[in-house]
Amino acid sequence: MVFARTRIQPPNFRAGLIERTQLEERLHRALHRRQLLVVVAPAGYGKTAVLSQLIARLGPRDASAWVTSDRQDDLRRLLAYLGEALEPYDPPWRVAPDRLVEAVRQGGSLLDSAGEFANVLAAMPVERGVIVLDDVHCIEVPQVFEFLGLLIERLPNHWTLVLASRTDPPLPLSRFRADRNLEEICESDLRFSDDETQRLCVAAGLDQADDARRLLRERTNGWAAGLCISLEVERHSNRTNAVRRQQQQRHMFDFLASEVLGQMPQELRDFLLTCSVLPELTERRCRAVSGHPRTSELLEEIERRGLFVTVLEGDELALRLHDLFREFLEERLRRDAPERIPPLLRLAAQLEPDRARRLQMLLRAGMWVEAEHELADAAGLLITDENSSLVLRLVDQFPERLRDTSPVLAFARGLCAMAEMDWPALGFAMAKAAKGFAEAGRHRDAYEARVYEVLGLMFLQRAPDAHALIASLPGPAPDSATRALVSLISYWDTGHNGPPQGPAVHLAAMVDHLHAANRPDLWYQCTPRVFLFIGRAGVRPHMERFVTEARVAAGERPGPLAAAGVLSAWLHLWSGAIDEAGETIRQIEADSRWLGHPRSLQVPLMRLRAICCALEGDVERARSAQEALIRDADEPRRHIGLRVMNLSLACRSAAALDDWEGVRRAIGPLRLLAEVHPDERWPLHETVEACIALHEGRASDALVLLQHIVLSSRASNRVGLDAFVRVQLCRAELRAGNASAAWDAVAPLVAHFQASGECGGVLLNGSTSLHEIARGRWDGVAPADGREVLRQWVEMSRAPSGTRPDDAPAPSNEAGLSPREMSVLRRLAAGHSNKVIAAELGLSPHTIKRHVARILERLDVTSRLQAAAWLAGQEAQTRG
Repeated sequence: MVFARTRIQPPNFRAGLIERTQLEERLHRALHRRQLLVVVAPAGYGKTAVLSQLIARLGPRDASAWVTSDRQDDLRRLLAYLGEALEPYDPPWRVAPDRLVEAVRQGGSLLDSAGEFANVLAAMPVERGVIVLDDVHCIEVPQVFEFLGLLIERLPNHWTLVLASRTDPPLPLSRFRADRNLEEICESDLRFSDDETQRLCVAAGLDQADDARRLLRERTNGWAAGLCISLEVERHSNRTNAVRRQQQQRHMFDFLASEVLGQMPQELRDFLLTCSVLPELTERRCRAVSGHPRTSELLEEIERRGLFVTVLEGDELALRLHDLFREFLEERLRRDAPERIPPLLRLAAQLEPDRARRLQMLLRAGMWVEAEHELADAAGLLITDENSSLVLRLVDQFPERLRDTSPVLAFARGLCAMAEMDWPALGFAMAKAAKGFAEAGRHRDAYEARVYEVLGLMFLQRAPDAHALIASLPGPAPDSATRALVSLISYWDTGHNGPPQGPAVHLAAMVDHLHAANRPDLWYQCTPRVFLFIGRAGVRPHMERFVTEARVAAGERPGPLAAAGVLSAWLHLWSGAIDEAGETIRQIEADSRWLGHPRSLQVPLMRLRAICCALEGDVERARSAQEALIRDADEPRRHIGLRVMNLSLACRSAAALDDWEGVRRAIGPLRLLAEVHPDERWPLHETVEACIALHEGRASDALVLLQHIVLSSRASNRVGLDAFVRVQLCRAELRAGNASAAWDAVAPLVAHFQASGECGGVLLNGSTSLHEIARGRWDGVAPADGREVLRQWVEMSRAPSGTRPDDAPAPSNEAGLSPREMSVLRRLAAGHSNKVIAAELGLSPHTIKRHVARILERLDVTSRLQAAAWLAGQEAQTRG
């Protein structure tokens, strides 16, 4: 038989081939433990390269035979190739290998032929033997696989058969798995890791930056051919990044066209092209889009071939195409049948439950009216799920004409601005939306947009303009949702401008209206604005109800849950429960990391962390939080009110810890803002200046300032301003020898504490200030129960410390996992999937996913297997 010698030779190493130590070690171990090694992955995943490296590592007393298959191979040809490949080792044949098939034709059994072949292998004087059959997917003769199955069962212990294929070979693999005689390497095992990608770049002579390398790996998903093509273009091209990327994509698409699409049956090719508009391939979706009667069988064939897909967890078969492969299929569909794409996308959108995806499909189909309606329904909830940047990207995909004229798109931009705390943009967008809605006769929507515009003006501290605009609205708010927003405006207005009891009244009404509206997005929009007036008379019970109902409305949405958690932490701080507040903050920080640190959580967390660390007495962590607030305030695009709030809270946090260097860092930019805005008056800033005067021994200067501020501090009390002013005024009066006036300053705080138990604003004055007023000469001035309250405040305060306290009070395990996390970990260690754990605990799979992420982080491990090993170690220690 005449054939090319390259059919029985492993490929030579190419320049730039790197070692893949972890994968190669696994393959090497398999040669010593298994008699069948199967490597299955689509084209270009490096199957041949890694197996050629495996063969190269064999010892001098080992034997190997390599055969590259093609579509003309039958059993006779295969045995002839094997005989020739083994010839260098002088196998003791009693019958020529290719004649073993002839013996079967003449009445002998295939079993006998397999046994004869195995006997020859056993008799060869080698320490270890390896037979590699590459491109096994090309073999179409069933008799070949029947022979291989019989041979595997009879292979000598020191021989291993290695099969490389793009699809699972038709062998009884389940039986070999049960016998623990099979090692399987799949697409995920062959993907290049970040470290391997870096070494590949170095081997190609390229020094890629970390971000560029990470993007390259994400785009190719570690696909070897894609990486090599991209690096080759990078190495030989001096064009712009955009042009280079186009070249890379064209070369990769050419590879996929010839090696993947060109190698599959026409029926499967057409099916994949048609279904490429779907984000996931399920029988229901694919049948609806393609109308193919053999949908189920074709999906199973796609899975069997491993065609750049991920199998998703679920009760039915669901496949997700790799992004690069989908882009290739869509490009091919656009090239060959562009007229088919809009109707296919329309069908796909009808079946898509995810609103963002549905919107993207409608936009790609050019269905602007339907997409606009969809955006009107979806924008609020998408932003609630911390997807404001996605909403803006969706808006930008509409034609320019619509972007300029559509009130729906303007309204969506306004909601995004509110989430990002960009008050000028909120007012501008909502004014435009209100005008457009009114012109279209959509008066209810115009009313709502005007209310949001008023909110923007109120947050910009333009109260007169806000009052004028709300007075111009036609009649009362038309529904519960709009009434909730009007209550938020009144809450904010009375909190800044009085009367003192106003916030409690309007917060109660806001909670009632939010409950009636039953919209998670509204709860989410209102939540960050509520904390500001904590400590006001009558506000606490309504805040507690707000937190409870906001959590119910949030369901499993992590963003709204975290936002409600921020308000809950403020309530803990104001009741003096500092440890509980700290634990709540740590949970919120974990949620914020999970969500990618959105600004809607980042800013409230910075403020909360600065105050909590000050109350904990933790100087180091407080400084970190203060610096974050100062950096955020340094952003020129931030509104003046946000900048002043952040800098004032940084000052107050530092002053509470007697960290005067920290106070100076924050007061500098605050003084500059005061010079730029001489007409503005900021009581919190003025109180910090009085605090500095007391520290520097200028008690008379402090007294003058504080006596002026206290006249309005109760009516404009924000984040404990009144408590700050009164405790500092008490100190100043005591230093001036005015004990009676000093008690008059602090007596309202004592009465409030006795009535409500709230003391967060008082404790935020710091241990030094509270010790000073507790040591005051109160005989004949302060009642005994009042002096006892002063002593209680001292006991509740914490002296500054440079060391960080323990992260969690008395954890039940050394990693500080919560009881719920321990429950999840035990089920995870038992091998249960997220879906099963969710069903057992009555939670959603998404919540379980977040718990698992938090567990891995706290245990400082990277896999579920490592987490299970940690638990096993803990249980062993307990038993010991």
